[in-house]
Amino acid sequence: MWFVSIGHEPLEFCECIYTDMPFYEVAPGVGLIDLWQVNVYVLYGNGDAVVIDTGMIWDSKPLLRAIRTGLPPGTNISAIIQTHGHCDHAGNTAFLAKQFGAEVIAHELEAPFIEKFQTYMPSGWRRISLKSLVFLLGEIFIPVRRCRVDRKVREGDTINTPIGPLSVVHTPGHTLGHMSLWHEGNRWLFSGDAVINVIPFIRRTALCLPVPLFSLDVKKNRASAKKLAALKPTALFAQHGNPLLSDADTALTRFTDEFEATNG
Repeated sequence: MWFVSIGHEPLEFCECIYTDMPFYEVAPGVGLIDLWQVNVYVLYGNGDAVVIDTGMIWDSKPLLRAIRTGLPPGTNISAIIQTHGHCDHAGNTAFLAKQFGAEVIAHELEAPFIEKFQTYMPSGWRRISLKSLVFLLGEIFIPVRRCRVDRKVREGDTINTPIGPLSVVHTPGHTLGHMSLWHEGNRWLFSGDAVINVIPFIRRTALCLPVPLFSLDVKKNRASAKKLAALKPTALFAQHGNPLLSDADTALTRFTDEFEATNG
């Protein structure tokens, strides 16, 4: 989570106006809704759709419009998968779940942050910190409407989607219960915020870890990135930055090798 617009370089497969929150088809059965702060992925086919993350609370109208105009007529959203519960990822989960009668799915360790008013603010003496202030301001000005998590998952669980089964990969560090999603058949990785494809604040496309200020444990985040690199994905769909549709394996391995060499 971070509070400046990351922007996007133009995607060669579609011309659009950014403020229209367009629906791109970035891979067969994979739609991308390019919101101001985050990517929302829509996996669809045969009249069914599954959404990965839902943007900020003020994105509700453009998000719903993009879903309705981008998906084939008659398609219903059956599930919403939350990579984690930060305000730029879970802001419209309750809204979409109500609109479509969708099941909400999240990691069992992340569920309390979506269902209850459990805070991401550090505990103990660390409560007096810039990180606490940032999360407090987020909770006040960019609230997440709480909702029931219908299915609580863990490492190795399978989530059925219109593009095939996704395996849950627990990738803690950014948050306690952060999870990524792995499509073994296509070797596609939906990384959430465990690895992103834009450098925050300078808005340059490159693989990157999330900003430490918004992360629970940077060391665990590095370990999670290495875990994802070991999967050797053919494509990487991050929640921030453009999808990496070729040479994802090489790029992710090089990225994790570089920060391991730097940090030991």
